[in-house]
Amino acid sequence: MKRFMMSILAVIGAAALTLTATTQAEANPHAPTLSIGSTGSGVWCVQRILNRVYHIGLAEDSQYGQRTADAVEVFQARKKISTDGIVGPITGSYLLDAVHGDDYCDDYLPTVN
Repeated sequence: MKRFMMSILAVIGAAALTLTATTQAEANPHAPTLSIGSTGSGVWCVQRILNRVYHIGLAEDSQYGQRTADAVEVFQARKKISTDGIVGPITGSYLLDAVHGDDYCDDYLPTVN
């Protein structure tokens, strides 16, 4: 019985790893680019992830203002990608990667295929 349970757990674990990898790889290449003036869930995700990664106390108010743009530029500079303060597919992918994916934010951040 113990061997059977170990086999089941191994299969479940492998399936979970496959599902996680698929979810992150297929995030949302069609989500809109986010920049100053953007609002909504995508902006909240950017703010939330930046706070989780850098603990900067950025307001998670779903409003993409200058403070959010500045924080995105710092993030981009640290990742050595174009520093324009805009969250397009490359920056979105880096943000999700910084937190090892996010089931909610996968739907709202633009990502590369």
